[in-house]
Amino acid sequence: MAGWIADVASAPVPEESEDSGFVYYTRFFRARDGGLPPFRAPPLAPVGSFSILVLPSDNDTWCVTLFSSSGDRPLKRLRERARWEAVLASCPAHAQWLDGEPLTDVLPMGGVVDRSRQLVVDGRPLITGVALLADAWACTNPSLGRGMTLGMLHAQHLRDLARKGVDDPLRFTLAWDEVTETHLAPWYGDTIRADRARWREIEALRQGAPPPSAHPVAAAGEHEPKPPPGPDREQLLALLS
Repeated sequence: MAGWIADVASAPVPEESEDSGFVYYTRFFRARDGGLPPFRAPPLAPVGSFSILVLPSDNDTWCVTLFSSSGDRPLKRLRERARWEAVLASCPAHAQWLDGEPLTDVLPMGGVVDRSRQLVVDGRPLITGVALLADAWACTNPSLGRGMTLGMLHAQHLRDLARKGVDDPLRFTLAWDEVTETHLAPWYGDTIRADRARWREIEALRQGAPPPSAHPVAAAGEHEPKPPPGPDREQLLALLS
């Protein structure tokens, strides 16, 4: 569709895109006796030079993702089931997520991009009659689990704007761009900043350098959250060797 718009507008659709810099290793599970294991750490938890993401789903299923920098070659062995399980088992606040029926083997995923597009440039629309919605407007890598939430929020804003009328295509296009930039773009920007900060921290830790300052979170004030227990870099490499 971006190509169609470019043909009509005689100009490319402006796009920002960058690789998130992470590679993900995910497995899906189902509860054996009903009910999910208890959360003993936040759904997204940094553990040294890797992070753990736990996402519960319906029908007593969940997935666990271990992810790190795509340039961290030793951690590519996380694609091996036994080593993936060994690393997760070494994390006391997360080992309980192994107590389920595995539904998949380890599923690697890399090359995930953060991308955003706009149809209004310097206050002028490239085209009218089109509303970029959810992932058609912007997508982020899954590390913060915001994709579905932001997509639904975006759809609600589109509903509210459409109720005010779509008879004037120019006015509608400009208003939709303003709504998107006001209510959705800050979340997109925050996700990019958080991912960049975590990537820099991982790179520093795996190279034995002091990690940079953490991504600021206003609600936390000056008190950074304490990471859950898990293997340090040396222990992690031993588990993978």
